[in-house]
Parts: sequence; structure tokens; C-alpha cells
Amino acid sequence: MSDAASTTAPDPHSPVDLDEFRVDGAYVVVPDEVARRHPLFGVAGWTVALGVVLILDVLVGVFNTFVLFSYASRAGWIVLLALFQAGMLIWMIACIAKLFGQKPDFPGQLTTLCGVNAAYLVIVMLIGGGSMTTFVQLGVVILYIAYVQSSRRVRVTYRNQVLAADPLLAEVFPKGIPAGLAQAETRLGLAVPRAEQATFNQTMARLRRRGLV
Repeated sequence: MSDAASTTAPDPHSPVDLDEFRVDGAYVVVPDEVARRHPLFGVAGWTVALGVVLILDVLVGVFNTFVLFSYASRAGWIVLLALFQAGMLIWMIACIAKLFGQKPDFPGQLTTLCGVNAAYLVIVMLIGGGSMTTFVQLGVVILYIAYVQSSRRVRVTYRNQVLAADPLLAEVFPKGIPAGLAQAETRLGLAVPRAEQATFNQTMARLRRRGLV
């Protein structure tokens, strides 16, 4: 955040409720109605491409899971592996629904899913040496994580996070971002979903009005 932004006093006549804004590093968490005005808000571009690739992953995974179940009678561990893959597929389908439904917990859910998948692939490589396909799968999983954690579109659409230097905030705060904005709540380094953040913001606003904080 610039020095000018950090020294600008709050405007008492501002049309926005400052309790609805939170600072999160280089980003500012904004209300949903403000985020929707951003040109990057919505499922489009690379986010759609990610959704399509995830759907293809599910289709391939369904085929592989059926193949595993067909060999289930040969060894008990194959059944466990097939059940694990089936569970991962259900989880991925839920992530796809959250992606296209613009659910705020999509980035966190997909990151966790990819983390579990990456751990599984590493174990496979340690046990069986790993094939080129396994290395490619691990690389794709890492790309998924990198995208959802760094994409500006993902931040705007699912987390309501806008860069402090973004022109949108210049429209909201023509005199500069007010000083004293509260810090955004985080959990294990990830932004709390905007629905929970909104509830937290409303609770804090009520407490401030009552003079309790």
C-alpha cells in the first residue's frame, strides 16, 4: 500500500461503510457489491479453462476407478486404492461445482484437494519409483495450486480481494485508501471465505456502534 494511502484520514461523508473493508497484505478485501464492479469478477478466461480441465480429469478418473474395481478381486489393497480415488473424484466434482457457482471456499477446497493428491503422488513415486506420467500429474497439481493462489481473477471473484493500487479502489476512495482499515482474518495463511468475513465484519460493526470495542 502506498504512503499516501496509509496517511489519508477516513472521510466521514464517504458513501461506503469502512467496516466492510479489510487490508490483506497487498490486497484489500472489499464488499461483494464492490467486487462485482471489477472487470475481472466472474468465471471467465483461464478460470473457465481450469474448470474444463478439471472436468476432463474427472472423466479420466472415473474410467481409471472402474478399471481398479475390475481388479479388486486380485488384492485387497486395490479395493482401498479404488475407494480412495472414488472419494477424490467426489471431492473434485464438488470443487468444480464451487468453481462455476462462484463459492468463496473454492480456492481453499481445491488447494487442499491438490495437496492431498500431491502427497499421494509423492508416496507412489517413493514406493514404486514413479513413471513419467506420475511426474506430469504432480506438475499439473502444482500448477493448479499456483493458479488458484496467484490469479487476480480468482482473488476478485472468490475472495473479494482487490489490489490496493487497483483503479477500482481509486473510484471508491478518490482521496486515497483510508488509514486504520482492519486486517483481514486469515486461516493457515489463506484468506477466510468472504461469507465468514462478512459475518465477522457485521459483528464487529455492531460492537463498535455499542462502544464495546
